[in-house]
Amino acid sequence: MTAPGTTADDQPHLTLAGLQQQARYACEFAKEGQVDEALEHIDAIIRLVDAYRASVRPAQPPGGREDLQGLIRDLADPDECWFDHHGYCQAHGWFATDPSCPHGRAQALFPDIKES
Repeated sequence: MTAPGTTADDQPHLTLAGLQQQARYACEFAKEGQVDEALEHIDAIIRLVDAYRASVRPAQPPGGREDLQGLIRDLADPDECWFDHHGYCQAHGWFATDPSCPHGRAQALFPDIKES
């Protein structure tokens, strides 16, 4: 059952739960030889699958690697990191060791953004 003010489209996991229940019913009716009843539940399964497909949007990949690389190149400082005795990056003012300096991580991911 969906919460008031929502639809099954808002909660695809509920559609999947209904699909599972309809499959159980269809299986039981088929085992008992009640073909018409089993077919009714198979029709319900088809409708639930259609509803699920309509409610779930496929994941969209982020922009291409070129877009990501361009963004990182614009934001990252190309200067090399230099660390003090605590392991903090003094070049970029990064006072943590985990995660490490984001500029150094960007340079590791995209070595061509380092200064020549």
